[in-house]
Amino acid sequence: MADGGRPAAPLRREARLGAETLLRVVADLTIGPAGADELLGRAASSGHPYRVVTFGARGTSVVLGADVAAVRSSVFLPADRGYDVIPRRRARIGVHRQGERRAIFYGLARLDREFARRIPVSA
Repeated sequence: MADGGRPAAPLRREARLGAETLLRVVADLTIGPAGADELLGRAASSGHPYRVVTFGARGTSVVLGADVAAVRSSVFLPADRGYDVIPRRRARIGVHRQGERRAIFYGLARLDREFARRIPVSA
């Protein structure tokens, strides 16, 4: 928990021009000491945050998050090939356990159908 026991809930905004023109809003809520106030990266497919720089806080945290991206155009999903550029939505939940020497994270993510079309699924 950040700031004397309060959950950490940063809201992040991103705008991008280029290969994809989009506006994204991301919110993650970390309840617990593991991962709070640390430098985090983000998994490209699920959106789960992962720890890049750690400060050694031990314990268990629950991480809840969601994001939505309004996409205007994308070279990766061209409209002339039949792709609909629709709002992209993801929701996620995970549990992070940080011990003295080892850490483990387990998470689930709900991806919109546009993400499902981009991720290859082997039979």
